[in-house]
Amino acid sequence: MATLPALNKFVLEKIKPEVTNTANSILNQGNAIYVTPQLVTAIVLSLQVANTGNNPVIFSAQVGNIPPEDNGNLDDLVYVVKDFEIPVNDVFNPLTGRLIIPELDQLYLTYRTPESGQTSFLGITLSILENANE
Repeated sequence: MATLPALNKFVLEKIKPEVTNTANSILNQGNAIYVTPQLVTAIVLSLQVANTGNNPVIFSAQVGNIPPEDNGNLDDLVYVVKDFEIPVNDVFNPLTGRLIIPELDQLYLTYRTPESGQTSFLGITLSILENANE
Protein backbone atom coordinates (compact mmCIF):
# COMPACT_ATOMS: atom_id res chain seq x y z
CA MET A 1 0.00 0.00 0.00
CA ALA A 2 1.44 3.34 -1.06
CA THR A 3 1.53 6.22 1.39
CA LEU A 4 0.36 9.68 0.41
CA PRO A 5 2.26 12.81 1.39
CA ALA A 6 0.67 14.90 4.11
CA LEU A 7 -1.80 17.40 2.72
CA ASN A 8 -1.98 19.46 5.90
CA LYS A 9 1.02 20.79 7.78
CA PHE A 10 1.07 22.63 11.12
CA VAL A 11 3.65 25.42 11.31
CA LEU A 12 4.68 27.13 14.55
CA GLU A 13 7.14 30.00 14.41
CA LYS A 14 8.62 31.99 17.28
CA ILE A 15 10.42 35.20 16.45
CA LYS A 16 12.09 37.65 18.82
CA PRO A 17 13.79 40.52 16.97
CA GLU A 18 15.27 43.70 18.42
CA VAL A 19 14.24 47.01 16.91
CA THR A 20 14.99 50.70 17.30
CA ASN A 21 13.51 53.61 15.40
CA THR A 22 16.87 54.44 13.83
CA ALA A 23 18.07 50.90 12.96
CA ASN A 24 15.07 49.04 11.57
CA SER A 25 14.70 45.28 11.91
CA ILE A 26 13.27 42.84 9.40
CA LEU A 27 9.79 43.73 10.71
CA ASN A 28 10.11 47.39 9.83
CA GLN A 29 11.68 47.03 6.40
CA GLY A 30 8.58 45.69 4.66
CA ASN A 31 9.65 42.06 4.74
CA ALA A 32 7.09 39.31 5.04
CA ILE A 33 7.19 37.29 8.24
CA TYR A 34 5.30 34.47 6.51
CA VAL A 35 4.77 33.62 2.83
CA THR A 36 2.14 31.06 1.84
CA PRO A 37 3.78 28.43 -0.38
CA GLN A 38 2.60 27.68 -3.89
CA LEU A 39 -0.42 25.30 -4.10
CA VAL A 40 -1.21 25.93 -0.42
CA THR A 41 -3.76 27.98 1.52
CA ALA A 42 -2.64 29.00 4.99
CA ILE A 43 -4.95 29.29 7.98
CA VAL A 44 -3.53 31.43 10.79
CA LEU A 45 -4.87 29.78 13.94
CA SER A 46 -3.34 32.24 16.38
CA LEU A 47 -1.00 35.19 16.48
CA GLN A 48 0.29 36.43 19.82
CA VAL A 49 2.53 39.44 20.21
CA ALA A 50 4.28 39.96 23.55
CA ASN A 51 6.05 43.21 24.42
CA THR A 52 9.01 42.03 26.48
CA GLY A 53 10.93 45.31 26.27
CA ASN A 54 11.10 48.40 28.47
CA ASN A 55 9.05 50.67 26.18
CA PRO A 56 5.58 50.48 24.64
CA VAL A 57 5.38 49.55 20.96
CA ILE A 58 2.96 50.43 18.17
CA PHE A 59 2.08 47.29 16.21
CA SER A 60 0.51 46.71 12.78
CA ALA A 61 -0.28 43.55 10.77
CA GLN A 62 -1.03 43.43 7.04
CA VAL A 63 -1.86 40.71 4.52
CA GLY A 64 -1.50 40.62 0.74
CA ASN A 65 0.93 40.21 -2.10
CA ILE A 66 3.50 42.80 -3.11
CA PRO A 67 4.61 42.50 -6.73
CA PRO A 68 8.40 42.76 -7.21
CA GLU A 69 8.02 46.03 -9.13
CA ASP A 70 6.56 47.71 -5.99
CA ASN A 71 9.91 47.33 -4.16
CA GLY A 72 8.39 46.45 -0.78
CA ASN A 73 5.67 49.14 -0.81
CA LEU A 74 3.10 48.07 1.84
CA ASP A 75 0.42 50.56 0.71
CA ASP A 76 -1.60 48.01 -1.29
CA LEU A 77 -1.90 45.49 1.55
CA VAL A 78 -4.97 44.96 3.75
CA TYR A 79 -4.60 45.86 7.43
CA VAL A 80 -5.55 43.21 9.97
CA VAL A 81 -4.70 45.72 12.71
CA LYS A 82 -3.15 49.17 12.42
CA ASP A 83 -1.14 51.15 14.97
CA PHE A 84 -2.20 49.26 18.10
CA GLU A 85 -0.14 50.24 21.14
CA ILE A 86 1.10 47.32 23.24
CA PRO A 87 2.14 48.34 26.77
CA VAL A 88 5.30 47.00 28.42
CA ASN A 89 5.00 43.39 29.68
CA ASP A 90 1.69 42.86 27.90
CA VAL A 91 0.43 40.44 25.24
CA PHE A 92 -1.80 41.28 22.29
CA ASN A 93 -3.78 38.81 20.17
CA PRO A 94 -4.86 40.67 17.01
CA LEU A 95 -7.03 37.79 15.74
CA THR A 96 -10.42 36.91 17.21
CA GLY A 97 -10.96 34.14 14.67
CA ARG A 98 -8.99 32.53 11.88
CA LEU A 99 -7.17 34.37 9.12
CA ILE A 100 -7.02 32.78 5.67
CA ILE A 101 -3.96 33.65 3.57
CA PRO A 102 -4.23 32.51 -0.07
CA GLU A 103 -1.41 30.93 -2.03
CA LEU A 104 1.66 33.17 -2.45
CA ASP A 105 0.19 35.95 -0.26
CA GLN A 106 2.23 37.21 2.69
CA LEU A 107 1.79 38.28 6.30
CA TYR A 108 3.65 41.44 7.27
CA LEU A 109 4.15 42.51 10.87
CA THR A 110 5.62 45.92 11.67
CA TYR A 111 6.23 47.76 14.89
CA ARG A 112 7.89 50.87 16.21
CA THR A 113 8.37 52.68 19.49
CA PRO A 114 6.37 55.86 20.16
CA GLU A 115 9.51 57.96 20.64
CA SER A 116 12.65 58.07 18.54
CA GLY A 117 15.71 56.30 19.88
CA GLN A 118 13.87 53.85 22.12
CA THR A 119 14.58 50.14 21.95
CA SER A 120 11.99 47.43 22.40
CA PHE A 121 11.63 43.67 22.09
CA LEU A 122 8.70 41.66 20.77
CA GLY A 123 8.09 37.95 21.12
CA ILE A 124 5.84 36.70 18.33
CA THR A 125 4.16 33.30 18.26
CA LEU A 126 2.48 32.44 14.98
CA SER A 127 0.47 29.21 14.59
CA ILE A 128 -0.39 28.31 11.00
CA LEU A 129 -2.10 25.34 9.38
CA GLU A 130 -1.06 24.90 5.75
CA ASN A 131 -3.71 23.18 3.63
CA ALA A 132 -2.89 21.75 0.19
CA ASN A 133 -4.98 23.17 -2.68
CA GLU A 134 -5.73 19.77 -4.23
